[in-house]
Amino acid sequence: MRSYHEDRQRLKDRKAEIAAINEVNKQYAKEQRDRYLSDLDDQKRRKQIQFENFYKWKDKVKYQLMKKALYEICTQSIENISKRERAICESLVSQYVKDYEHNKLMNTMKYSNNWLLRSIYEKAKETYDDVTKDVKAGDPRTESVPKNAIEDFWKKVDTVDDVADMTNLIYMRVSNAEEDFVNKTQMDKEDVNTVLQQTSDRVKSAQDSNDDDYAEMVEEAETRLAKQKIYNIQHSNDHNIFKKTVMSLSEAVLKNPVLSNEYRENNGRLNMNKIIESSRCIYTLLEMVSTLQLEKVDDKYIDNTLRSINS
Repeated sequence: MRSYHEDRQRLKDRKAEIAAINEVNKQYAKEQRDRYLSDLDDQKRRKQIQFENFYKWKDKVKYQLMKKALYEICTQSIENISKRERAICESLVSQYVKDYEHNKLMNTMKYSNNWLLRSIYEKAKETYDDVTKDVKAGDPRTESVPKNAIEDFWKKVDTVDDVADMTNLIYMRVSNAEEDFVNKTQMDKEDVNTVLQQTSDRVKSAQDSNDDDYAEMVEEAETRLAKQKIYNIQHSNDHNIFKKTVMSLSEAVLKNPVLSNEYRENNGRLNMNKIIESSRCIYTLLEMVSTLQLEKVDDKYIDNTLRSINS
């Protein structure tokens, strides 16, 4: 027969055992609750990410539609466009749409007085609605923007006569500006050569007088005058935006090692063909946003654009 003390010890041990079991059960319940809450948080985070990606995808659709429209107008405004010019236009238009912000751009088109812009908006809105209808967050279709839909959108816009009229007008303005620049550059070159030749003749004539002081005075005066005349010749057409674009890009090449690698020839000289080709694309973009009435392309806008080339 167990003693009183043994019964008390046995009861005490039993209570400790029950307390330990309760503690284990309590810990297990806590772990289960924490796991449930963690899973719930993971589900919420996954849904949140799905919704974020969904709205980002919808924004990408709008961005691609706006980029496609302006890219096509830009490239169609350049005759016999090269592969390199296409790449430059795509880069310029992409940055323009990002800076303008695609939602704001669509809204501008919607209320524009320009019939072509309103038509672009209407076709873009139709395409956007078709692409995004019945698509929900988490849908695999939100992983990419359908290229066929973007291409079909432009085909609908390109049937409008105003597209050809607009691109022809932009092309003519760009061509005229480039032609003026080329002609003026050639004339400037001839005028500079004339100044140099006249200066050389006057200096030689003074040297033939056998009066060293007089010859030195004439040489200094004629050299100073020639520099001023050449400066005036080279800056007599500064209002030509195409020329300003070429000059800004040339200056950027001299300052920027990355641009220098692209726009310099093996002998270190500037590759003017490439510079003029890129300037043509930049000028086409300026003429495009001006002709479409997307921007007020005044001196301030032009200066800001050219300043961005040098930055």
